[in-house]
Amino acid sequence: MPLANTEKNQKFNDIALILKDFLKIIKVISMYPEDNPLPQSMRYSFGEKLLELIARYGNITLKVNKENLIFQDETVYYDRSREERLAGLFFDAGINSFTFEDCLRLENISKLLNILKHYLNAPHKTEDLVNLFWEAGLKGFSFTTVEDAPLSTYNGDFRIQEFMDSSSDKAAYRGSKLNDSYRSLFEDFEKDEDSDMAVASRRIEFDDGGEKAATGEVPVDIFPDNDDASLRTAEAAEAMGLSDLPAVDNTNLETALFLGDEYRLEAEEEKLMKQMIADDATFDMYESSAALLKELFQHESEMTGFNETAGIFEKILKEFIIAGKILEAGLMLHYIQDLEEKIKTEKPLWAERLKEIILTAGSRDYLKILTATLNTRADIGPDQLLRYLDNFGWEALSGITDLLGELEHRRHRDTLCNYLTSRGRDKVPIIARSINDKRWYVVRNAVTILARIGDDQALLHLKKVIPHENRQVRMELATALQECPNEAALEILGSMVKDPEADIREEAVKAIIARRGQKAFEVITDIINDTGFSNLGRENQQALLNAYSVIGGDHAVEFLSSLILRVNPFKDPELTFYREAAFNALILNRGQKSEKFLIKLTSSWRPSLKELATAAIKKRREIIYGG
Repeated sequence: MPLANTEKNQKFNDIALILKDFLKIIKVISMYPEDNPLPQSMRYSFGEKLLELIARYGNITLKVNKENLIFQDETVYYDRSREERLAGLFFDAGINSFTFEDCLRLENISKLLNILKHYLNAPHKTEDLVNLFWEAGLKGFSFTTVEDAPLSTYNGDFRIQEFMDSSSDKAAYRGSKLNDSYRSLFEDFEKDEDSDMAVASRRIEFDDGGEKAATGEVPVDIFPDNDDASLRTAEAAEAMGLSDLPAVDNTNLETALFLGDEYRLEAEEEKLMKQMIADDATFDMYESSAALLKELFQHESEMTGFNETAGIFEKILKEFIIAGKILEAGLMLHYIQDLEEKIKTEKPLWAERLKEIILTAGSRDYLKILTATLNTRADIGPDQLLRYLDNFGWEALSGITDLLGELEHRRHRDTLCNYLTSRGRDKVPIIARSINDKRWYVVRNAVTILARIGDDQALLHLKKVIPHENRQVRMELATALQECPNEAALEILGSMVKDPEADIREEAVKAIIARRGQKAFEVITDIINDTGFSNLGRENQQALLNAYSVIGGDHAVEFLSSLILRVNPFKDPELTFYREAAFNALILNRGQKSEKFLIKLTSSWRPSLKELATAAIKKRREIIYGG
């Protein structure tokens, strides 16, 4: 017995929940255009859930009262407010019960919802809901009305709905199907073949094509043609002595002239109408969908409904991304994060479901959809993309890093690099995996990110890129490390001075000479003393000697003076270059040791040295003291 009670309570609870969803979907489809993704998604979700309940419990018949719905003598729904009236919607229309039958299908559920949308949006409630249901002939949805009770006096099973021909959209009197007790009310007059009512009863009926067909007597011409009407009008005017009046052209008369002021809009109504037109012109269905989803989350009181709303949210979020509404999608996810933070103490399970939404949005499946949208929408700006990506945690870093090889537009790749630089500082190994990618452009972007992060762990991974086969990857490494403040970057740059490509060597030298400090001096010293120094080219050699002199100060004078004093009896071009390069480097050296050495050379017995030293002293003082 307790088990049976539990099953019964579950049935009532399930039906109560589906009725809440019924009202929810009615409100949504009534407020939003048909092409809005939210109503489309909710229609399908509601339909599937309703059919599942019917399959489980059979026909669901609900008695309609003014403010509540009753199932099997138990109240399963209350109208909570004027805005949330489900029972009142049917009660006001004169429906006192309705049934979802086991033959109901998804297409008829959709028709039912369309009828309710049309009814609710009709101006001043000009439509009759009962008539709309009759005309639609919905299979699987039946109802009774307040008229059914009096008519049941004549037949216990009689309903007004039986007047409708289920095989046609047209109403047809089905006298042959009514029982004798009902037919007897109307048969007396038919016995008199000459009575007016008898003639009228045979006069007009609907044929299968929906057109009026005459039977018996020729039907009276209720709407005579224009010529007969004009003739009768003229005869009437003559009889009243008004035949001399001039003819009036009424083709351009305004309706308001003869309908009266009651058909004019009041000033307040006219203002409201103009505002409605303006609002309609600026209606944003994505913004309104986001607002409605927020409202749905706030009004859910059961976990089942909350889960369903969460599922709808995920589907709508996907639609937003496909439509290129990245900013709106980001704002929606931000709302979910805020809501999770607010309810995680009181409702931990609900908060966990919201966290799942964020994780799903950052999954590879959703990121693929994002990639496809970005590749077709170059106009989506960095701010929108960053706002969206900022909603994700480290769990999404791996998938986001993979986007480096998928995005086609440079502005999106740059935005992604900025994001990963900011978010990847604590997760370097995840980003560093891209170093081993076979696609050179993925490796290049990973190099940019790791160089921007610039810590010891990142630079350890960047050392692997020094011998990379692709020159663009190596060039990116030399360029990106120019901005890296970590002194460990100098070791990588020092190695890149030996790169086989001259332009890459030049970028490495440029990065090195821009540095200062002991570490930079040590690296330059190693380069100068290396046998490969002669392969760098005259400009790079001069640049390195200059940097060596400026950074080293007095410590650099000894080596530079050795280059100057080296004897060159055969005028070797390389030795001649090194001597002149050393003088140029000493010019930039502000140490006193450099000053004294140059002054001493101005008294040299070697004319070439004396001349070069004199010129160097003059230029050095101009640089240091000016003028």
